[in-house]
Formats: sequence, structure tokens, C-alpha cells
Amino acid sequence: MSKDVTEKRLEEQPDVFADIYNNLMLGGKEIMKVEELVDLPAMAYTRKLDGSLRGGIRDIRKVSKDGKRYRLVCGLENQTVIDNTMPVRILGYDYADYEDQIKRIEDRNEAEGKDAGAQRLYRHQKLIPVITGVLYYGRQEWKTPKRLYDMLEFPEGMEEELKELVPDYPIHIIQVAKLTEEERDRLKSDFRLVAEYVACQNDKARWDTFLRDDTYKIRHVEELLDVLWELSKDKRYFDLIEKIRKEKTKKEEWQMCELAEYLEQLGIKKGRAEGRAEGRAEGRAEGRTEGILAMIRDNLEMGQEKETIIEKTVRFFSLTLESALEFYEIAIAE
Repeated sequence: MSKDVTEKRLEEQPDVFADIYNNLMLGGKEIMKVEELVDLPAMAYTRKLDGSLRGGIRDIRKVSKDGKRYRLVCGLENQTVIDNTMPVRILGYDYADYEDQIKRIEDRNEAEGKDAGAQRLYRHQKLIPVITGVLYYGRQEWKTPKRLYDMLEFPEGMEEELKELVPDYPIHIIQVAKLTEEERDRLKSDFRLVAEYVACQNDKARWDTFLRDDTYKIRHVEELLDVLWELSKDKRYFDLIEKIRKEKTKKEEWQMCELAEYLEQLGIKKGRAEGRAEGRAEGRAEGRTEGILAMIRDNLEMGQEKETIIEKTVRFFSLTLESALEFYEIAIAE
């Protein structure tokens, strides 16, 4: 499953989509309401100069409604790498959405026996705004281009005059890895975990501490784990998805600390499994050693404190404190 698909599955959830827009696009203002969001087809059509139709597929496309009235058309695009043509791409997507609105109004006019002629629309018939955000997951800073002007080379000595005639088109880049702590704290949906994971990629202890927050709730656990699996390639996330599906562990909400506990147990089981496999292949004693070291390595990768790892090693493998310390020293020396 590609990153685009997994990210989209989580982001298209109404509460996640509204959270991203309200807190990362609109500066923390609660403008987007979950109950007002309606999905739109991902494909939007534009008409080329020869009159034929051209389709453009957006990642996520929704409309915000106030009762029966449409208020905003909102899009989200996912990027893992910098695209130097992004302003033109977004310009094309947004144009397609405006053209789609015009066509719908024309169809409604025709159904009502009205005809605006060459004007296409009557003066009182207005379009609703189109907004597009770009969620960028890369770690390299997206410096340019962030607007159409970044892509244009104006003739020497004519830049100021031409800027009066050539409209600019800024785009809205959300660099997930560069979100501030304040911005991450504003997030209330499961996307908060994605943002924290990306921020903590080089600090496993911090990520482990965050996961153990027993006040945080997860609503879309499979979709979230899919994203974490794609971002990290840590097989424990994939295994946990399979475990949830197999056991049909369906719940309205999960506590974040429950997720941490499951992941920890999977790490321990992995260490034991590796130990059993080595034991069958090379003898029980050597297999037990590899199993103990595997568990210690897994816990080190999760950012566990030394005292916690030693205590687990003693408990799960019935070792003395001295033996557990010896295995710990071997693991960190490798």
C-alpha cells in the first residue's frame, strides 16, 4: 500500500480533515465543522482549448455546507518529496473546481428554463471559495516554489510593471516535520500522533513518552497504524493491525497508552520468537541468548530507560539481576 493511499485513508476522516484545516490551515479557528463536511469526487474536470475534457485527480476533495448552502470547497494534497511545479498543479486543481461550479450553475439554469447566454452566469450568481492545502511529509525544507512568482523569470527591467499584469498564486504548504509544539498541541484528532511521530523520528524516548499519555484517545486505529507503518517500516505497527483484524478488536476509541502496551508486548514476543528460532537452529542455550538480546534491543529502540529494560529482562526470562545487567551491556555494545 502506497504512502499516498494510507495517508489519504486517515486524512479523509471528517474529524481528521476538519482538525488539519482548522488548526494547520486556519490558525486554530474552529471554522470547519465535522457535521458540515461532504465528500466530493476526487476527479475534477477542466475543458481544454480544443473543447475536450481533461480530468485531474485530487487526493482529497470535500465541501463545507451550512444547511443546504455550500460554503467552501476544500482540498488536501499529500507530498513526500518537493515538487517544483506545485503552484501550477494547485492552480490547475483550483481552476477545475471553479469550472465545475460554473457548469453546475449552468445546468441548474437550464433545468429552470434560464439562459445567461455568452455570460454563462447571471451577475448575482456567485462561486464559493476553493482552498487547497499541501501536506508535505519530507524532512528537507520546502523553500521554493511556494507561489507562482517563484516559478517565473520576468524580463530584466520589467519585473515591477509585469507584476501589475501577471497575477501571483501562492499555495499553502504544511511541512509536518517543521510543525511547532504549539501547532501540534492544537491538533485534537488522530493526526496529532502522525505529527508527533514525524517530529520525534530522531528521538525514540520522546515518542515512547508521548505514547504513554493515558488521556489521549484514538478513533481511527487501523488507519493511524497504517500511516505509522508506512512512515516507520516498524513491523510492530503492521502486526498490530493484523492482530486487531484477526481478533476483531473493534472499539469506538482507544487510549493511547493501550496502543503503547500492545506495541511493547509485540516487541517482547518478537524477541522471544527470534530466541526460539535460534534455539531450534543452533541449540537452546544460544537461542535463549539471542532472544534475550533481541528483547533488549527492541526496548532500546523504543527508548525505554535502562532500569525498565533490566526489570523486564529479569521478569520475562527469570534471570538474576547480575545476568540481566550482563546481557544489557552486551546489547548496547553491539
